[in-house]
Amino acid sequence: MKVLPAMMVPVLLATLPACSMRKQPADGSTGEQIYRDSACATCHGEDLLGTGSAPTLLGLAENWEREALVEFLFEPSAFRKGNKRLVKLDLQFSADMPGFANLSDDERDRLAGFLLAQ
Repeated sequence: MKVLPAMMVPVLLATLPACSMRKQPADGSTGEQIYRDSACATCHGEDLLGTGSAPTLLGLAENWEREALVEFLFEPSAFRKGNKRLVKLDLQFSADMPGFANLSDDERDRLAGFLLAQ
């Protein structure tokens, strides 16, 4: 469990509604539509540049293979345990990355494809 400075609590509380704002993507949604419908922009920004609570999503292809990113999107907390880079990155931001078990494998794959193309 992370211990946050008191000044970060309002930022964290502001991100909590993001999970409840998720919409199930329509059949055939593009990766970009899935990004919007899954409320990713709440933490990562509409422009994917990141915010105070989550990192940028630009340039992910430098560190990710598509299959690994799809796996990460399913359950980020389990995936990052064995990855020093992700553990370090996680400590820099206030929001915990939620999992996307609500998405199908194909939807997570489309989302990953969109993110890796940025």
